[in-house]
Amino acid sequence: MVKLKRSLNTFQVTMYGIGTILGAGIYALIGKISATAGMMAPLSFIVSAILASMTAYSYTQLVKLFPKSAGEAEYIFQGFHSVLLSNIVGWLVAFTGVVSASTLIKGFVGYFQTFIHWSDFSVVFLIIILVTALAIKGIKESINIVIFFTIIEIVGLILICGSAWQDLSANEFMLPALLQNFSWSQFPMILSGAFLAFYAYIGFEDMVNLAEETNLPGPTISRSIYIAVLVSTILYVFVALVAIASIPLDELNQSKAPLKDMYVHHGGNALVISAIGIFAIFNGIIAQVIMASRILYGLRHPLKWMNFLSVINKKTQTPINATIVVAIIISLLVSLFPIKTLAASTSFIILIVFTLINLSLVSYRIKNREIQFRYLTIPIIASISNIVFLAFTALY
Repeated sequence: MVKLKRSLNTFQVTMYGIGTILGAGIYALIGKISATAGMMAPLSFIVSAILASMTAYSYTQLVKLFPKSAGEAEYIFQGFHSVLLSNIVGWLVAFTGVVSASTLIKGFVGYFQTFIHWSDFSVVFLIIILVTALAIKGIKESINIVIFFTIIEIVGLILICGSAWQDLSANEFMLPALLQNFSWSQFPMILSGAFLAFYAYIGFEDMVNLAEETNLPGPTISRSIYIAVLVSTILYVFVALVAIASIPLDELNQSKAPLKDMYVHHGGNALVISAIGIFAIFNGIIAQVIMASRILYGLRHPLKWMNFLSVINKKTQTPINATIVVAIIISLLVSLFPIKTLAASTSFIILIVFTLINLSLVSYRIKNREIQFRYLTIPIIASISNIVFLAFTALY
């Protein structure tokens, strides 16, 4: 039986995680978060980082126990011993991946046409074919592309922060000043911003789906998750500081390209950030295609005819059929359906999955009589936090 090729190390998995987390989230959300949390936006990112880290902890524990490609589906099965629930969760996560990739492709078209005036169909066809080919070519090749684009994306965020550094260092917008001026009356505003900022951390969960293609998957992926969340948090906090030190927050909230406007405000070239935006979005598309195809490959398929999704290409050792199916679904979503409605449901679905993942770890620990305080506290708190997020999302 042909298996997936193990070739990834800590650096490669970490860079994949950073690229997936950063994705297009910070490019789209920073204006909304700053408008919601005001001058306390950097603290909102810190609060959301703490909340996301608790669920990330559960993922690091579970990937050590069950290093499988369809991570979430496997964790749910081990926690609740339900094939049906396991498959539902697996398909839900794969669904969020293809919806996210479809939404990103829509955004890619606009950025791409800034430089080359091709038709929408031509750009969509080109990007789907290119991404599918890269994903089939081999995981190492795909990850190396992701690493390259992630580095460009990080450089772009550093450029934005660097362009405003003099303003940041010369006024009260630095983080120590914000902490000094913090009062508990501002906490509801910070928490509201944190609800939005939490969505910018979605992506770390995709890393566990590389388990069967990673050397020493348990320690490698768990270490990579922590590093990716930490690096993303540092970048987010500095970008948030630039945001509140830049154009008025009301204008930033209305901006379709807030990072570009922030960079231009501080004397930067708009085309530079637009080009980096293309790389960032392309990076997000590749990451989502890799994630969704690995989940479809690793599921416990209830019907025999679905086993074709588990076919591995002998030459490239990648799940070729699952990747092609993902590409076809993305094509249909981009071409036939209003993506905005589907995209709005992505975060809601992910929060449901996060809650189930945390509860699955709690269930597994209890069944195996590992009921020490240190094993159960974090996933229980994370479950409660995610339920609160779900309630907030449903209400607002």
